[in-house]
Amino acid sequence: PSLIKICLQFGTLMVKFEIFVCQKLHNNLLGPYKLNKHMLKLAWGVKLMNLQNDALKALKETSRTFYIPISRLPDNLREAVASAYLCMRAIDEVEDHSDIENFIKAKILRQMSLNLQAVNEKSGVKDFSADLAPYENILPDVSLQLGKWALLAPNTIAPRIWDATAAMADRMAYWTENNWTI
Repeated sequence: PSLIKICLQFGTLMVKFEIFVCQKLHNNLLGPYKLNKHMLKLAWGVKLMNLQNDALKALKETSRTFYIPISRLPDNLREAVASAYLCMRAIDEVEDHSDIENFIKAKILRQMSLNLQAVNEKSGVKDFSADLAPYENILPDVSLQLGKWALLAPNTIAPRIWDATAAMADRMAYWTENNWTI
């Protein structure tokens, strides 16, 4: 078999393994499965690499100005800055959305703020978008993926990014309700 075919098979195997591990960890169903640290590190590495790539792609699509300097930062700092930027961008896109009425914007922003305040280091992507399903058809992708951007942050800074984004979302909700009269 060719090297490309082997790499593709390995990639497919890793994705299946990652899904298996994540499901088992999420549901606390490891039971008789004994996963060693190397296997978990490898699965997490694939997941983190995909998340980093998604974040850089989103950065490039939403702001070429910020993409270049952020993409050149060292590891961990790049993830922290990209996470903070994309989280703020996610809520800013709601505030600036021209097709959403102000009271709906305020409702969405407040829910995003509440979600960010309720999560912790064990939360998953879906926890960041709780109760936002009714707005999936009108919100931009960067806003719908707030959970991915929030989880990109290194554990040492993530709660600060979540708090800052929650506070800003709450302020934006207030501003939209008051038609930006501050």
